[in-house]
Amino acid sequence: MFENRFEIYSARSQAAAQAELRAGWEAAFQASTSLLKLFQSPSWFDHLLVTEKDPDLYVASARDDSGETVATPIRRQPEYPLEVKALHRTVFRANLKLVELLATSPLLPPDEPAHDWLLRSIVERFPDCDCIGANFVPTDSFFWHYVHESRFVRENFMLYLPEVGRLHSLALPPTFDDYLGKFKAKTRFTLRKKVKLLDAHCQGHLALRRYETPEQAHEFIATVLPLAQRSWQHQEFGGVFQDGIDWERKVTDLAARSMFRGYILWAGETPYAFVLGYQHGNVYFYAKVGFDQAFDKLSPGTVLLFLLIEDLYRYHPPTRLNFGRGDSHYKEAFGNVAADDHDVLLVRRTLKNRARLVAHMGMSRGISWAKAHVPDLRTWRHHGKSGAAAADEPS
Repeated sequence: MFENRFEIYSARSQAAAQAELRAGWEAAFQASTSLLKLFQSPSWFDHLLVTEKDPDLYVASARDDSGETVATPIRRQPEYPLEVKALHRTVFRANLKLVELLATSPLLPPDEPAHDWLLRSIVERFPDCDCIGANFVPTDSFFWHYVHESRFVRENFMLYLPEVGRLHSLALPPTFDDYLGKFKAKTRFTLRKKVKLLDAHCQGHLALRRYETPEQAHEFIATVLPLAQRSWQHQEFGGVFQDGIDWERKVTDLAARSMFRGYILWAGETPYAFVLGYQHGNVYFYAKVGFDQAFDKLSPGTVLLFLLIEDLYRYHPPTRLNFGRGDSHYKEAFGNVAADDHDVLLVRRTLKNRARLVAHMGMSRGISWAKAHVPDLRTWRHHGKSGAAAADEPS
């Protein structure tokens, strides 16, 4: 029975750097099977400390019954936007003081008392927080069942699910030929034909270049930032790369930690498409992608992904390629695993918080109805953090 309070240390404190704490944290990270565990790792945590301005990061640590140290990273967000947007305009917004369990479910053993103690310790450490949240929580995970079944959660929080999605990935078969076997013969022919047509258009100068070292970071970022502005993602969403981030510094630091693995598809000296990716352990995370819309008919994005997967077999092969959340056609076509996940908010039981959730739920349901029944309003979007389907009723 886990009956130990968690100590919560600021990321820059000496306690957060203790060897014993780091060893327990690293062991939990290595044991995790989450496709998002990179973002819970000590290495990623240290990367955020170096590259972000004043990140409000902490480590929650305790000892289990056997005396072993367990640890999981958390972050405070003083203004988490619970929003509803219509036609790119915000029609409802409530700023919640959030304590985020980084990336997904916490790095804890599947033990209900351990999770109870973590939540209790967070509330005691940050008494002004409105909610505790985790993103991308798989519906088959222990944490998913815990937040629905825990008596401690039920008595102290309202469970709110502002966003639902599907996480697509590719479990790489033993060889590239085995992977191609998932496609029908006609599809294999079409993929190879797209590569040949684009190469012919480039007069035989088509090349996929891999970038992974700190010395390559400048060329990569100097190339992809302007290329991203010519992508459909930029036109649709207003930018692939968030403003306010020194992307060259970020990528250089990731490369120094052996976590950066990017690609650019070149036609001679002209870049056509790119992928900014991360690799740590056996998972490759397909993070940011884009291609020049001027060459849309030549399928540069499809060609890049086809050649990228082939390169994953040739060089430092992972066992899994994580495409991330969303039901884009290419994820379904190139992947072979899909799993449901939810963003989870555990909102403290106050009248003010309940009013916020009821307002968000009502507005988001109204927009979902409008999207389904009014064709001209299909571009309406509502979200807690980054876009959502209708929120589930708080419980």
